[in-house]
Amino acid sequence: MSIHRHIPIALALLSLYSAQILATDDSQSQSERMNISINKGYTTLIVDEKSRTETGTAITVFTEKDIEKTQAKTVAEVLQNAPGISVASNGGIGNKTSVFIRGAASESTVVVIDGVKVTNQSSASGGFDFANLMTDGIERIEVIRGSQSALWGSDALGGVINITTKKGQQGFHTSGDIEFGGNNYTKQYVNINGATEKAHYSLSASNLATDGISAKTGKLDDPDSDGYRNKMASLKAGYQFNSLFSIDGIMRYSDAKSDYDTSYVPEEDNNVYATDTNRIAKINTYLNLFENHWNNRLSVSYSDTVSENFEPRGYYGNYTENSGETIKGEVQSDYLLSSDNFNHRFTVAGELQKDTFSPWNGGSTPDEQEMDSSAVIGEYNLNWINKVFFTGSARYDFNSEFDDTATYKLALSAWATDSIRLHTSHGTGVKNPTFSQLFGDYPTPDLNPETSISTDVGIEYNFADTGYIDLTFFNAEYNDGIRWNPTLGGFGGYENQDEKVQGIEVSSYVKLLRALTISSQYTYLNTEDGTAEKNELIRRPKHSASITNNYQYTSNLNASIGIAYVGERYDYGYVELDDYTLVNISAKYQITSRFAIYGKIENVLDKDYVVITDYGTDPITAYIGVTFK
Repeated sequence: MSIHRHIPIALALLSLYSAQILATDDSQSQSERMNISINKGYTTLIVDEKSRTETGTAITVFTEKDIEKTQAKTVAEVLQNAPGISVASNGGIGNKTSVFIRGAASESTVVVIDGVKVTNQSSASGGFDFANLMTDGIERIEVIRGSQSALWGSDALGGVINITTKKGQQGFHTSGDIEFGGNNYTKQYVNINGATEKAHYSLSASNLATDGISAKTGKLDDPDSDGYRNKMASLKAGYQFNSLFSIDGIMRYSDAKSDYDTSYVPEEDNNVYATDTNRIAKINTYLNLFENHWNNRLSVSYSDTVSENFEPRGYYGNYTENSGETIKGEVQSDYLLSSDNFNHRFTVAGELQKDTFSPWNGGSTPDEQEMDSSAVIGEYNLNWINKVFFTGSARYDFNSEFDDTATYKLALSAWATDSIRLHTSHGTGVKNPTFSQLFGDYPTPDLNPETSISTDVGIEYNFADTGYIDLTFFNAEYNDGIRWNPTLGGFGGYENQDEKVQGIEVSSYVKLLRALTISSQYTYLNTEDGTAEKNELIRRPKHSASITNNYQYTSNLNASIGIAYVGERYDYGYVELDDYTLVNISAKYQITSRFAIYGKIENVLDKDYVVITDYGTDPITAYIGVTFK
């Protein structure tokens, strides 16, 4: 499809926004402007426990305090405490890490950072590698489960990980921490932020390094330490020009290097390593009219990833590189309408996007590839007397390489009593083949886009102000799933394959006494591929669970114990992996109002376990650090 097909959509959307800028100024307080849902994207920001119950979509939220109490270093560590999530890593920290939502393929998990969709165009599958995403500077993580393509477009078959970084607060503030641990682990982090009546800013930087563990086990060389380093810098700022118009934006840069072991170089240390450099940026402009009843956003974003591999005896020589970038424009308009018992929100939005993929490996890979796409989105939200909440979303995508597609999402949340809430959602998803799958080293140009349809139904009991327990049943079908088959041709290739998933999620949060909180989750997952044998999908455990206990011993001392269980599952070649249980403990002591000391012991029982066949895992490891604010 020619890019000219997208021009009428772009002109219509831009003219709509331009006309609104000329509208009359209507005054509103700054606090009202800050609570506009449009400022956070298509979905309403979940700001507290009350609004979590105002959607039928299955969502789990981790706040900055949750992350601080468990002292999780990576986002993947945090996600393991969410229902429906399984994580697999090729070795220790810094090695490839995949996140599966409700049994969907890891590349069907969309990651959004401050409104920027950061799917990796440089990778073969297009999936996001969580290995290099640390928790430094993160204020909030939302785990949105189920097919979400109606709002988030291609790839959101399993769900969305929506991440919000810290925003500047009133005044001037500095904070940071220094941390040390096993395997020569060191980390430094600093944040400077502030805000005035009209402006806000937040600047963060971090540096992490470790000797690591041996990523591969039992291969041609003796176990050697595979080191890792990660550097990150980010800026988030905004300015309120008047009661109508404001602007904000983000810039984020990360650069990581990880050593790893090949399976065919018999040397004690073969000096093989990979680097990943990622940049994202976004500028948002907001126009809020009629006392905050008509709210508009115009945004432009950019993201790119460059992945390099250095192998002394690689198949194509000693160096390969893949780079991908995405440029995207968005416009969104919300209109809020209220009557006696009803609150309505009508949303229309549009997107224009250009994706580029540039490979280099010294072989016969084609030159730069491009893809153009656009979309129109509509959403309706209903709130009836704060008892019934309904959301309906629809999206139509135009694509230069594939057939146009339509996706939708329905969600309902209703209070049956003051304590019992019923919720359900139903949605569809789509995932287009990546550049690498179509034109890369193992090209399969006749691949079909993958589609999904998912449904969940749940019941939740709320214990007044002390917590809740939720039971959810879910079912999903993935049609024409794009999967790697090592038996195709001489070296393997991609093919379309159907998959089915169904399961149960149980989650709870309870506050006991005045100082003890307990959060837990259990997931049962039943999966099958599209073969006659209906094999289980690899690296998805049938049973998984976690529980986190946090106790505030005194006003200065806080401690947590986390227990995670991962059940039996299969790896490639249908090798059966044993189940395992890990225990982590952490504590923090506030020395003064500005300084605190903290520590953590991971794998307290020193369990020897396997996440992925032939890859190492961390033994018992201790960390200690100092933080200041």
